[in-house]
Amino acid sequence: MDRRFATLLGYTPEELDGPLRENVEEFGEKNGMDFKSAKAELLSWYDGYRFSPDSLERVCNPVSLGSALESGKLKGYWETTGRTSLIINRIERAGKLPSDIENVLADAFMLDVCDAETLPMESLLYQGGYLTIKEIRPGDPDTGREESFVLAPPNLEVREALKRGYLSQVMGLKESPFNALVDKAKQQIASGDWKGYLCESLFGLYASVPPDWQIKNESEAKRYFQLFASMTGANPQPEVATMLGYADAVIETPKEVGVFEFKYRKSAKAAIKQIRERSYADKWIGGARPVTLVGINFNPKKRNIDMPIIEKEYGSVTTC
Repeated sequence: MDRRFATLLGYTPEELDGPLRENVEEFGEKNGMDFKSAKAELLSWYDGYRFSPDSLERVCNPVSLGSALESGKLKGYWETTGRTSLIINRIERAGKLPSDIENVLADAFMLDVCDAETLPMESLLYQGGYLTIKEIRPGDPDTGREESFVLAPPNLEVREALKRGYLSQVMGLKESPFNALVDKAKQQIASGDWKGYLCESLFGLYASVPPDWQIKNESEAKRYFQLFASMTGANPQPEVATMLGYADAVIETPKEVGVFEFKYRKSAKAAIKQIRERSYADKWIGGARPVTLVGINFNPKKRNIDMPIIEKEYGSVTTC
């Protein structure tokens, strides 16, 4: 954590401009991208490790970046270097999903503990490279508050590794059929096919949850939605603040905005009513992109969602 060594264990973005520029250009040519776009993609996948709280320098994972430049493919090389079941087991025992470890608070003592079996989960994830320093919160001598850190996964590669490890190891999902379902969902979201996504893919994703797992309340139903949606690259925004409350989730694409409200053991109609009454979608209505309101109810007897209600901003309503 000494600032003198902040860039010792990886490549800086500046090194992609300099010694590695030719390699990045070759990668771009293989993927139909110019240098700027290729660099941005590589950084989003492999950059983001901040080792010193006293330096703003961040570095790329050198093994993963080198593998991507050599193969010409953007994918997760992290797991091939030895994903440990200890990490995923600790996340499960803590009752967490991968989406729950996006902004984790820790202090300096937690980051410096070294016993892998007893150290806090935050420390284990940090020392294992699954979390890195995102933000420093300075201490206050007057109040006795010590310096603390906000930790988050460094990049797309690590986020994908956490999700894939959780799905295969904890939920016991076979990658081939599940990946086919995820790929289909990605295409549906990208094309604005909300009905296809909600009525086909999302049903299938919830049906993939193992039978001995119980989704016991609305909060858990929403957390699984966040996990599934993030697997499709939709990057859902949870609990989006509005003037009259919080929308459960918002998915924005270049073509459309989807505003989601969840219920548990109630009805999709009640969810749509809440979106309307509390004006959850108003900040997007009238903009350049059309807005879709989505009401979803999780039915514990079926162990799946009921038929969602999909309503366009101007009133047309669709059900499955």
